[in-house]
Amino acid sequence: MLNVILVAIIPISLFCALVNLIHFHYFAAAAIDLILLLCAFLTLYYFHKTNDSVNAAYLTVFILLATLSAYIILRGNTNYALYWICCYPPYLYFQLGIKKGRLLTEIYGIGLLLYIFSNYKYWSQTNFSIIAIGNLFFATLVLILLINNFEQSRNEVSTFLEEKNKEFEIANEALQDSKEQLRLILDSTAEAIYGIDLQDNCTFCNSSCLTLLGYQRQEDLLGRNMHSQILRNLDNGTTDPREDCRILKALHDGKGLHVKDEIFWKSDGTSFDVEYHSYPQYKDKKVIGAVITFMDITERKKVEDELWYLSYHDSLTGLLNKGSFLNQVSKMDTENNLPISILFGDINGLKLINDIFGHNLGDELIQKSAEVIRRICRDADIVARAGGDEFFILLPNTDAEAAEAITSRITTELSKEQICSIHCSMSMGYDTKTVLTQSIEQTMLNAESKMYKNKTMKHSDIGSNMLNTIITTLHNKYPRERQHSINTGNLCSLIGTALQLPETQIKKLGQVGYMHDIGKIVMSEEILQDDVWTEEERLERQKHPIMGYRILNLFDGTLDLAEAVYSHHENWDGSGYPKGLKGKEIPVMARIIAVAEAYDAMTNLYLANPIPKAEALQKMEVISGKKIDPEITGVFIDLMSQS
Repeated sequence: MLNVILVAIIPISLFCALVNLIHFHYFAAAAIDLILLLCAFLTLYYFHKTNDSVNAAYLTVFILLATLSAYIILRGNTNYALYWICCYPPYLYFQLGIKKGRLLTEIYGIGLLLYIFSNYKYWSQTNFSIIAIGNLFFATLVLILLINNFEQSRNEVSTFLEEKNKEFEIANEALQDSKEQLRLILDSTAEAIYGIDLQDNCTFCNSSCLTLLGYQRQEDLLGRNMHSQILRNLDNGTTDPREDCRILKALHDGKGLHVKDEIFWKSDGTSFDVEYHSYPQYKDKKVIGAVITFMDITERKKVEDELWYLSYHDSLTGLLNKGSFLNQVSKMDTENNLPISILFGDINGLKLINDIFGHNLGDELIQKSAEVIRRICRDADIVARAGGDEFFILLPNTDAEAAEAITSRITTELSKEQICSIHCSMSMGYDTKTVLTQSIEQTMLNAESKMYKNKTMKHSDIGSNMLNTIITTLHNKYPRERQHSINTGNLCSLIGTALQLPETQIKKLGQVGYMHDIGKIVMSEEILQDDVWTEEERLERQKHPIMGYRILNLFDGTLDLAEAVYSHHENWDGSGYPKGLKGKEIPVMARIIAVAEAYDAMTNLYLANPIPKAEALQKMEVISGKKIDPEITGVFIDLMSQS
């Protein structure tokens, strides 16, 4: 519309200038027309160069206002010429908009009325010539066209604005929905996410980010420097220089980044391990920032560290495992470490502890052994648990004499430790590599061979000592059990003699009678000291023959006694335990123990109410053939009646 008006002004102004100049000789009017033409041309040129429609519209209004005002002044006595002025207010109203146009129209209209009435003396009758009629016709036509154009344009503009307003509202709602959806997605992710600009200032963050970093609101992070907030310190406590920040380096290089070993700091000053990704953010093919996603890997790192530790160490003792030890041996096998001694140790009685007292106490034995070895060895020495009860020790710069001294110290210190009153002990062997050409593997084999030789030579002594320790421990804690064992052992020997058994058998009967209740070592103090038991306690008490059997089976010297101990609570009529054997299914030695134990259980002076010998023998006649072997019982009654 502005182009049309400006383009129309140029030829009209030129035509009017020529008419006024040539036909009417109105030189001033012609000059005004030329000025109008020049101003219209310059405004059109400005509009096309700058595309500034607002300022161009104001210039056009100013040109028309100035030109028409000059025209009125020059032709004020020609009243019909004032009719042209009616064309201007609608145009002004349309071109400048409703509010501005109305205001200027009112001001201009008031000014025009003042001018007309102030010049009333120049009013005269108008000559309606062809020119006057043409002026009136074309002015009216222009006015009608302007008004029509204005109304049509205003309706189109109004419709256009309404449509654009609806589109804007729809777009705004869609944008708001998109923002809410994006926020929902960001806040529902387990990973923490935040964005930064080129200065490392936070541009956005999700709820996981706030939670992990210990902040309450987004405002606590937005606009803040993230390096200062979460990367301010290194794990060693020193300040992390901003120029060394890996995120910022990747950002300015326009590259992605994946880091698995970073530490972020919380608002309360504590830190945690994170893994993060940094992605550059582009706009118009330029990097404008970055998006960082991270997650707390403290627990995962802890598990990974534990797995790494367990891959090189024994979980029970914390010592190196066999694989790690062998790696260390290959590294230490250098001339600088010569002579190198290797010790091989094997815990004595671990199986006994495990079988009798349970694996918890067995683990305690292993741990005690490891503690003693660590305490004696130097920092440069390498100690490893090679297996269940085996230990390797590598001693760099240690000759055979020093290795023997260390071996002696370890065995001495171990003997001072106890598990359930059983003294700890270890069979050990060592060998020394003195020259580089010697095989370190052979040195290890030699140490292991010497250990097994030592263990074999002392096997019987070790077993005997452990067995005596168990019996002694039981008897020291419960004197009644000690007297019961002595009495039963003696009675078994007497029965064996009365039955005219071989001397070796009689000796075994004395041993098995003495040790028949060795399985009670695992029973609680309450069960052993009480004479009345609950059903649960009674069932627990019935386990002692089984435990005695397992103990005696662990030693070569007592293997042939184990079966008798296992069955000494079986009854002649099959009502006993643990297997419910009857009659001669029960081993002979077990039947002899049953007779001897039954008698002592009634007459032992440690009992609260022991009964006389004669009364006990009468009671034995009653249970003969039911609980105890009638034949052996008869021999025993005859034997005891004669004494």
